[in-house]
Amino acid sequence: MSFQTKLIEAFNIILPPKERPGRESNEAYSQTQYVWAKQSYSHFSDHIDIKGKVVLDAGCGLGGKTVFFAEKEPALITGVDIDPKRIEAAIAFAKKNDKDFIEFKVASISELPFPDDTFDLIFLNDVVEHISRELLFSALRECKRVLKTGGRICLEFPPWESFEASHLYDYISFPWCQLIFSDETLIEFVKNSPQKSTMGTLNSVEHYLELNRIRIHEFDALASEADLKIFYFRRRMIKNLSLLEKFPFISKYLVSRAVYILSK
Repeated sequence: MSFQTKLIEAFNIILPPKERPGRESNEAYSQTQYVWAKQSYSHFSDHIDIKGKVVLDAGCGLGGKTVFFAEKEPALITGVDIDPKRIEAAIAFAKKNDKDFIEFKVASISELPFPDDTFDLIFLNDVVEHISRELLFSALRECKRVLKTGGRICLEFPPWESFEASHLYDYISFPWCQLIFSDETLIEFVKNSPQKSTMGTLNSVEHYLELNRIRIHEFDALASEADLKIFYFRRRMIKNLSLLEKFPFISKYLVSRAVYILSK
């Protein structure tokens, strides 16, 4: 074991990684997604109304977010995810919650199987950071293509400087570990740790390696290149302490989520 991995191990002993909710089963993770969607929606709700709208939950995962949005009475809601195992779990969760009217599809966000101008609202919650750099521009253009004129794309993601952006919090409690340690060190530590269950086809190392490491200024440039307008933007700061934004040299490291509403 290298000095760096020993350092991570020592930090974990002093401050052990917290048990994250939803790791027990697919259903538990879907329920956790439902709670996350409720929290996320609070950042968009002053600017959008789901009732009566045609909605796409892009990157729906195990369906918890989609079920939450379905309770807001859309005219139609569809969830898509590239992982067939996640879609299978999403269908099961929706049926258990009497939401079997939700349509789920296995599909890539960069190649959406819908006609132009289909949706009033598109949600991309905790999805942007998982789309490869090569496909992210195509994904944004596809979302624009299937969005109706006047529609909205609601999204949030942890920018790469964020304290938990590595998504390795099941294994490593060291904040900003992705900025402090090399990929090789982090991968070595995870591989030598007792493995946690994963929701989908990717293991924990693959889940880390798929992250595109997007930063806010880079996403702004991609959105502009895709000809999408930023209707609303907010930095959610750690512990929701908005005063931290007044310290420009450190504030980018204290952002929990970048929250956007984009328009066509």
